[in-house]
Amino acid sequence: MKCKGCDIEFVDDSPKKNKKYCNHKCMVKWNNANRGIRTDYKPRPRVSILDPALFKQRAHDAVRKIKHLRTSCEICGEYRTLSHGHHQDYEKRKEVNWLCQSCHERVHSAVKQILKIVA
Repeated sequence: MKCKGCDIEFVDDSPKKNKKYCNHKCMVKWNNANRGIRTDYKPRPRVSILDPALFKQRAHDAVRKIKHLRTSCEICGEYRTLSHGHHQDYEKRKEVNWLCQSCHERVHSAVKQILKIVA
């Protein structure tokens, strides 16, 4: 395989067999020389901060990183090994109410009913 940075043949010993450069210096050299004209670069699409799916993903990531032990349901008091984290507001990612599955479903159905009344 030929290095994109220095055009010297090299052996690609990576597990995925997708190296484009013989070493890190060649990669940096090529990137600096071709800044602004790269054809293999695809920028990630910009996501609105107000996107509910983004809030949900960030909240999910925050809950996963929290070191709190899951406890009993905050509504009915039942203890389960699989608790559901419920957020009143996705912007406050660390404020989580731990609920059992049935209470979590009831909370969401109540919210949906309220939204139907308001709309």
